[in-house]
Amino acid sequence: FNGKDHANAGWGWYLNMWSGDGRHWVEHAADTSRLLHLNPRPRGGNIAMNHCLKGAWGPQKDMPIPAPWKLENAGKPFVLELELGPKQWSVRLNGKLQPGMSYDRKGDF
Repeated sequence: FNGKDHANAGWGWYLNMWSGDGRHWVEHAADTSRLLHLNPRPRGGNIAMNHCLKGAWGPQKDMPIPAPWKLENAGKPFVLELELGPKQWSVRLNGKLQPGMSYDRKGDF
C-alpha cells in the first residue's frame, strides 16, 4: 500500500492490541493473537478493523473515516481511547464516542 498512487497510500497507521508475546508474534504465532487491529486509511476514506486469533484472521469490518483522521487533518493531534468491555471494544476519539467503531470482543487476554 505504499505506492504513491495506491488508494491506501499517504498518511495512515495501525494499532494492534495483543495477547501473548505480541512483540515476537512471528516466533510465537500459536500463542499470540491480535485481539484488535485498527487501521485508518485516510486516502481510501475508511477504517479497517479486524482481529487475528492464533494466526487466523477474522472478517474485516470497514467504516467511514471520522473527520479527525481525514487526510487534511494528518498534522493535527488527536486522543484515542479504547475500552474493552465484557462483549465489545468501544472507541472514543477526541472525547466523542464512535458507535460505528464498536467491535465485538474476540479472544481473551
